[in-house]
Amino acid sequence: MVEIPETSRVAKAPPLRLRAVAAGLMGAVLASLCCIPGAVAIAVGASVGTAASLFRLQDFQILFQLAGVATALGWSWWLIRRSRKRCTIEEHQRNRSSVPMFALSGFAALFLFLNVVVIPWLERR
Repeated sequence: MVEIPETSRVAKAPPLRLRAVAAGLMGAVLASLCCIPGAVAIAVGASVGTAASLFRLQDFQILFQLAGVATALGWSWWLIRRSRKRCTIEEHQRNRSSVPMFALSGFAALFLFLNVVVIPWLERR
C-alpha cells in the first residue's frame, strides 16, 4: 500500500455556511441582471439606443428574480444533499435549517445592496 505524504493531501473545502452564502450571492447577481446592464450602459456613456435596448430587460424583472431565488435554493438543496454523505447526523440536521437561511440571507443582502445602492449610483453618473 502506498503512503500519501501529509503535504500532498487535498485542501479542505470551505465551510458549508460560506458556500451557502456564495450560492445566495450568485442568485442575487442573477436576479439583478435585468437592471445592471442598462445602468452600466448609462454610466459608461453608451448610445441612447443601446441603453434603451438594455433597459427592455426590465420587462422580465420578475423572471430574473425568480431565477435568482431558484438558483440560491437549488444550490442550498445540493449542499444539503452533499452534507448527508460527508457530515455526521447531527451536523446534517443542523445544516438542513442553516444552509437555506445563510443562502437567502446572502441573497437578500446583495440584492438590496445592488438595487438600492449600486444601480441608482450608476444611473446618476
